[in-house]
Amino acid sequence: MEKSVISVMLELDASRLPSVPHVLLQLIDICNHADVCFSDLETIIRQDAALSSKVLAAANSPIYRQWGSEASLGRLLVVLGLNTVKTIAMTSAVQDLFSQVDDSVSQYMDEIWLHSLTCAHTARAIARLTTYQSPDEAYIAGLLHRVGQLVLLRNFPAEYSDISVEPFSGQELEKLENEKLGFTHSEVGAYLIDSWHLHSFMADAVHYQYEPAVLIQDSTPLVKIINLASQLSSLNGTPDNTVFKQADDLFGLTQPLLEEMLNNVDEQVDNIAKSLGISLTKSAKTGNRGIDTTPARKQLKEQLKERIKTAAIVGMASHRTGPQVPLNETLASIVQNARILFDLTPIRVFLYDQGLNQLAYTPSEETESGPFADISISLETGRSMIADSLLQGEPRHWLENGENRSISIVDRQILTLMKNNGLLSIPLITEGRTVGVLIAGIEQVDWNRIESNLMLVSTFADGAAKSIQQQITIIRSEEERIEEARSEFQLHARQIIHEANNPLGIINNYLHILGTKLGEDHAAHEELRIIKDEIERVGKIILRLRDMPSDNGIEQGFVDLNSLILDVEKIFHTSLFVTHDISAQLDLEASLPPVAGSRNTLKQILTNLIKNSVEAMSDGGKITLISKDKINMNGKSYVGIEVIDTGPGIPDEIMENIFSPVKSTKGAGNAGLGLTIVKNLINELSGSISCTSSHEKGTTFQIRLPRRIPMGDM
Repeated sequence: MEKSVISVMLELDASRLPSVPHVLLQLIDICNHADVCFSDLETIIRQDAALSSKVLAAANSPIYRQWGSEASLGRLLVVLGLNTVKTIAMTSAVQDLFSQVDDSVSQYMDEIWLHSLTCAHTARAIARLTTYQSPDEAYIAGLLHRVGQLVLLRNFPAEYSDISVEPFSGQELEKLENEKLGFTHSEVGAYLIDSWHLHSFMADAVHYQYEPAVLIQDSTPLVKIINLASQLSSLNGTPDNTVFKQADDLFGLTQPLLEEMLNNVDEQVDNIAKSLGISLTKSAKTGNRGIDTTPARKQLKEQLKERIKTAAIVGMASHRTGPQVPLNETLASIVQNARILFDLTPIRVFLYDQGLNQLAYTPSEETESGPFADISISLETGRSMIADSLLQGEPRHWLENGENRSISIVDRQILTLMKNNGLLSIPLITEGRTVGVLIAGIEQVDWNRIESNLMLVSTFADGAAKSIQQQITIIRSEEERIEEARSEFQLHARQIIHEANNPLGIINNYLHILGTKLGEDHAAHEELRIIKDEIERVGKIILRLRDMPSDNGIEQGFVDLNSLILDVEKIFHTSLFVTHDISAQLDLEASLPPVAGSRNTLKQILTNLIKNSVEAMSDGGKITLISKDKINMNGKSYVGIEVIDTGPGIPDEIMENIFSPVKSTKGAGNAGLGLTIVKNLINELSGSISCTSSHEKGTTFQIRLPRRIPMGDM
């Protein structure tokens, strides 16, 4: 590829290729059918070069890259899924609606569509005649053989329409393009196709479509098929001995056979045009076939506008909603829409933390990770371009070597991670509520595209912010419902525990009295010990009674740590604390908000730690439970829980491997797994635990959990 073409393509917008509105309307309508199937979608999309290009480009995005090398539209549509196809259809309609081109340019775009469709059918017919292994690949290559012209018309509508106003041959047109622009539409098209990394010679076929037969005699079959199809589809019923000789040289195809094939192709194209409501015309001067959709274009645009209104831009790829849908799935849908609508990649989401007054990175996909998680941006004027964008409620951008002001270090760090020459920050605000920002890596061509469609960007951002806020509200409402049900269950459990523990306490007291009366040497002491052990076991069963049942084993959500600590303490207070002569002290931070995690997991952690302390204090003692908020460790925010006992401490040999399975100091009946389980559970919550212990002061366990809290509590 020529260096000049590569440098120019970096500046061109190759994503917003124009489609014939007739095809767009059909695609949007069929996407809305309840019983739509992928074969129906393929039938429509393969009639338009721009739509086919967008499908191939989408399949080459990071999400689908493992399938992107596939050149079969049918297979790629299944991979992309119906929602993505709907997004491509609707964004193409939006782009067509917002495009400002005059009638002459629109007319030429329509002619390119007709020529491309004719070439596609011609290429497939040649492929079948020559037993080429993939006629569908030949069809797509033929459909895209002039995609470079669409790119040039989109970026240079006035200049390029002047170049191509006369019905030149392909070689004549490319000569003029080289004189005026320094490159050809074939080179532009080949560069675009090559960027999709297909396992195909499709880019070469487009690049060399006008070369003489002698130069491509030994090239791959697809290159020769597209070369011949391009020239045959330009004949328009006018015999050309040069083209027929080339067909004979390349494939040994005779003129009568080719003329019959071209008649069949014309009939196929006529039928497709009629199905789309397009009337084909024939020039009295040149005999060339053409179309004129100018009279209907205004009406078609109005129809597209109505489709867009009913679809709502953010609903283009409708994502799932509901209490079981994680927030990052909603964010992934929004990011995917933004990628296709604005051709922006990469994109990252930062959501606003009101409590800390900063923007925090929030992954949009399960697989996203890395250094972005360490970045937070203070929401103060002048601290960063990204913060200023959100504070002022308008998109902000910065480009290397641009005329913009300098940017902050945190902006530059994000720019480095994005691996682009510029940054774009799109604020997410809805109904006066600050939600966050979308941050994208951009080049100059991206900003040119965004700048000309800022109203569309604003509409999209508003819809995205509403979607995020709506999902957060749904999740929080479900959490509140679950918490209310849990509270009702626990209230009933408290009553049962209270009623059960009174007689248990009385029985224990009488057993103690009975043992005293019998004397130390009485044979019944062993039976009394067994009865006491069984009463303690009943107490442990009661301890588990208040656990809320879970359908999925582990419940995820936001947990009120203070409430949890109070609940666990009350259970122990009426069971093991009584039987072991232990007192409890609580020091809970009242402003501590709910944090992300599993209530059952946190309850298991607390239960194990408290039981560990109880069993260590055989002669009684004191346990202190503490909660803390806004603990800063290495620049990250955490909440804390501490369990402190006045026991004899942990031996040094045990402390060396405190969280590993070791021989326990509690007797042969305990395998020493309790603290190992605690450590593993805390690891699952992305937290940490530490332990200090001495014979004089007892033992302290400190737990630190990430301060991930509901949006409304930030």
